[in-house]
Amino acid sequence: MSRRLLIGLGIFVATAVAVPVLTAVTQQPASAVAGRNLPPNGKVLFLAGQTTPDLTAYKSQVLDVDASFPRLGGVTLYTNISPNACNGLTATCNLNGNVFNFDRTLAEYPGTALAVGLYLADNPGCQNQPLRAIIGRQDADIAGALGAQYRQNLDNLIVYLRNTGRAVYLRVGYEFDGPWNCYNYDFYKAAFRVVKQRIDALGATNVATVWQSASYAKDGDAQYKFDFSNANHLADWYPGDDVVDWVALSTFYWDANSGSTSGPATTRPAARRSSTTGS
Repeated sequence: MSRRLLIGLGIFVATAVAVPVLTAVTQQPASAVAGRNLPPNGKVLFLAGQTTPDLTAYKSQVLDVDASFPRLGGVTLYTNISPNACNGLTATCNLNGNVFNFDRTLAEYPGTALAVGLYLADNPGCQNQPLRAIIGRQDADIAGALGAQYRQNLDNLIVYLRNTGRAVYLRVGYEFDGPWNCYNYDFYKAAFRVVKQRIDALGATNVATVWQSASYAKDGDAQYKFDFSNANHLADWYPGDDVVDWVALSTFYWDANSGSTSGPATTRPAARRSSTTGS
């Protein structure tokens, strides 16, 4: 897996397991919003991660030791659909030191929700091969069996998530506008729509889509629309009200001495332009 995945993972894990754990807190009236996998009674769901060893250690060193400590509302893990990489769904997968085993983590945290970071960048390079394959382009590098394998892997992932029976928040190409991913915004939007279509076609009604911005306060290559100085830049990346269930963002700050670090991701139901409800 490329260095870009390591950046995305390392940024999130630094704070995800360090924040005090809450299962839910009252925020707003239950009638204010509605949407797929919305926590009941106007409450907020707290999820932590983000590797299997981290979550195993948290369970054994905190939750199993102190029965009075608040339980997690959900867990966060990462995967991909690249034909040349392990995905961690049913067996342990080590991606440059980041270890995932979905079956193991879900067994250790029964009944919790699951947030999944779906990595869709190239391994390696910036050719947007996974995105182009998902939308069915017949470019020379993905025509035939390779493109079909990407799409089959996507279906396999969705079926796995469906069969967990849990509330799943699928962060499709998370931090899509982060320069380290170098996504093409047109390919990204089209691929997001296909992911939603496959979720519906495969009957995965427990899987909600999450559109998560990097919210990274440094401009990147203008040709990829990594122009955060433009207040309206997110409009170029938005795949549509009909396919986005939740809107999320990563919180970064820039320290010239130590580099970029982050705070926890924040997720809210997607607001309809035609109404105030989520999808």
